[in-house]
Amino acid sequence: MHAKKMLLYSLLLFIHSSILCDNIITFFFRSFPKTPNKKMIEKKVKKLSRPGKLAKYIVKAAFKKYISSGIFCTYYGYLTASDLNGQVIFPRKVKDPELNIIITNRIIPIAMGGNTLHHWEIDPGTPAKMYSFSRRFDREIGAHFWETKEIELPKDERIDKHTIVVIGKPKYFKIPLGVSITDKSTQLLLPDIYLQKNIIKAGGALYIFALKNFFQTIHFKFKKNKASYIQQISG
Repeated sequence: MHAKKMLLYSLLLFIHSSILCDNIITFFFRSFPKTPNKKMIEKKVKKLSRPGKLAKYIVKAAFKKYISSGIFCTYYGYLTASDLNGQVIFPRKVKDPELNIIITNRIIPIAMGGNTLHHWEIDPGTPAKMYSFSRRFDREIGAHFWETKEIELPKDERIDKHTIVVIGKPKYFKIPLGVSITDKSTQLLLPDIYLQKNIIKAGGALYIFALKNFFQTIHFKFKKNKASYIQQISG
């Protein structure tokens, strides 16, 4: 397990390498919200009253805080991972505010003439789910919103280059369907994606390590603008 964690950290360091872009696609991974359980709360309070239990609980909570970091995602030939806040950022490559997200733990590179990558496909038999995101405008309330739907996977298993792929087993992720309010901006801020607390990330790191040479990586630059700095991404 220690070796897997070290590999995950190494990959996170690797995912920093260059086309400045002002328009982005971004979203956040969040811990799945839980309804408070009165009995569990009472049990936790009794446990924390014992000597040494509070310190142990604080350490565990510190590790759980970063459950949303280190989740690998791909888009348009780019590879990145969610940061400590759970945020994922890609350069925007679509004109219209519409795109899809696929969640699966395995994708297959399809080559064209030697080592030239032609496209990616979902590994047959691997669990996968696909969602569509469309930004629309409601004239009655005067607001923009995202409409999120679960849709069928491509029958030929081919992944369009404009599709974001989240590397992980679908059972660990929850994407709320329906409508969520947003704004009209060239920066596409997608609705949050929620994570189950028992998500396993090390396996995704191992898999991505074998595929990293097929992707271009992303890092951030800061451009001075009068009295402040503007964050830009490089691919």
